[in-house]
Amino acid sequence: MADGKKSKTVFLKNKMQSQSAFRFITVDAYQAAIPFYKKNGFIELTQKDQGEFTRLMYFDMMELG
Repeated sequence: MADGKKSKTVFLKNKMQSQSAFRFITVDAYQAAIPFYKKNGFIELTQKDQGEFTRLMYFDMMELG
């Protein structure tokens, strides 16, 4: 795991365990940014927006636990 990704994971995991008030992170990702979000564990929410200018994506914080 790259140092930047490991740092982000450790930070989010610590926040999740100590004071989480949410479970999911959602984004409205531009097409050009989708590979970035996928690389960081985000998943497309629906197939209905496939081919649109943006895609709804989510990350489940429980994946860090």
